[in-house]
Amino acid sequence: MIKFFRHIRLLLLKENQMGKYFKYAIGEIVLVVIGILIALQINNWNEHRKKNIEQQQLLKSIQAELEADVQMLNAFLEQTRQRQQTLEEESKILSSSSFKTDSLVNFIRKDIYIYFQNFQGFNNNTYTSAKSSGKIEIINDEVKKELFDLSVMQEQVSKSDTNYHSVVLTETNNLMRRYPFDLPFTYINKGDANALMWSKVDKKDLALQLNLWGTSKANLYRIRLREFQEVLEKTESILQLLESTK
Repeated sequence: MIKFFRHIRLLLLKENQMGKYFKYAIGEIVLVVIGILIALQINNWNEHRKKNIEQQQLLKSIQAELEADVQMLNAFLEQTRQRQQTLEEESKILSSSSFKTDSLVNFIRKDIYIYFQNFQGFNNNTYTSAKSSGKIEIINDEVKKELFDLSVMQEQVSKSDTNYHSVVLTETNNLMRRYPFDLPFTYINKGDANALMWSKVDKKDLALQLNLWGTSKANLYRIRLREFQEVLEKTESILQLLESTK
């Protein structure tokens, strides 16, 4: 094609048709410019298409993690409610006027529920990775802001839960150091040696330690139910936003 245009220009020069030559040259420049503009437009369209595909893949991955969080949070909150109810029922028994201190040791050894669950963390690997790499910028501003707000909330709640959980763990360890609960994994779980550990128990100290443990556990559940419920509601609202922007 280039040789063809060059041949025409040379032919016009040989025939000394300068007017036609300049018009042709200008026309050729215009065609080249138009070709460049078309190529740029096609390139921009391809880049936009690639960016849109990348954005949809990123949002799809984020949405999948948010949906996993909704399931996880619902299960975690339900488990917390059940354990809070168990704790409250134990508290009612211990606080009842009919409860005798002579029954305290047996209640602690046989009836109390000592366990509590850890929070395993949120499913936010995609968002964290996209934020670190800068790919988060391809998401529209409204969604990006909501995801940022959620990540801040998740971080705050995780830190708060770690702190309250640590308090409960400390109180549990203190309680179990003084009073060896009858657990499946207890090293000395029966016989005279076990009876010896429970002999001459200071019931006042037992009640005080038990109160500290139960209060810290009740506080953990109270904070969890409030804070994780807020995260759940925020997560669900972002999922609705993602659905509306499709």
